[in-house]
Amino acid sequence: MNSLIATIIVVLPGFVAMMIVESIGPGTERTLSDFERTLYGALFNVPIAILTWVILSIIQEKPITSFLTLHSLLMNIPFDIVYALGQLGLAWFIAYKWVFTWREKMEKFVNSIRKRRNLPSINHQAPYDDFFANSREPIIEIYDLKNGGRLMHRGIFHRASSVTASKLMILTEDDPRLPWMDIVTIKPTKKLVIVSDGTELRKYEAVDLRTAILNYSQTEANEEVAVTIHD
Repeated sequence: MNSLIATIIVVLPGFVAMMIVESIGPGTERTLSDFERTLYGALFNVPIAILTWVILSIIQEKPITSFLTLHSLLMNIPFDIVYALGQLGLAWFIAYKWVFTWREKMEKFVNSIRKRRNLPSINHQAPYDDFFANSREPIIEIYDLKNGGRLMHRGIFHRASSVTASKLMILTEDDPRLPWMDIVTIKPTKKLVIVSDGTELRKYEAVDLRTAILNYSQTEANEEVAVTIHD
C-alpha cells in the first residue's frame, strides 16, 4: 500500500499536469519524445508533491512525516474524494503557471545564458509547432509547388519535429478514412509553405472529415429512400 501511495503522490499528478500543458499550451510540447515527456512529468511532480505535503500538514496541524500517516488519512472515503480533487486542482495550477508564467521566464533565463555563450536564442514557438498545435491525428496533405501544385502525400499525422523538413512528420497513408478526401469536401484549417523545399502543407481536422462523411452518407441514404418511394 505504501508503494501505491508513493506512486499516486510522486508520479500521477505530474503526468496529469503534462497532459494539461499539452492541451492548453502553444503546442511545442506535442513534439517532445516519450523520454522528454516523462522528464517533464517528473519535474512537475516536485512542486505538486511539496504543495500536497504543505496543505496536508496544515490540515493535520502538524507535518506529515510518513506514508503510514497518509495511509490512515486515505482510509476515509470523504478525504479520498477531497484528496483526488485537490491533486487535480494542483495539477491544473502547475500546468497553468507553467504555460502562462514560468515557461516564458525559463526561456528568458536560458536565452540569457545562451547569449553569453554567443549562441542563438530559443524561439518560443517554431512555425512547425504552431502548424501542428491543438490537433489530434489531423490529415496532412503535402503539395509540390515546383511541379504545378501536385499532391505528393496524404496521410494521418502522428509526430512532428522542428529540426529539419526531412524529419518533419510520420504519416499513415493507408488509413481507411483517406479515400473519403476525394469524395467529400472539407476546408483545410491551416496551410504552411516551406520555401526551402518548395512544398505546401495543408492540415485537415479528423473531426471535420468524420462530420463530412456522416453528412454525405445521410444524404445518400435519403436519396435512396426517395428513389425507392418514387418507384
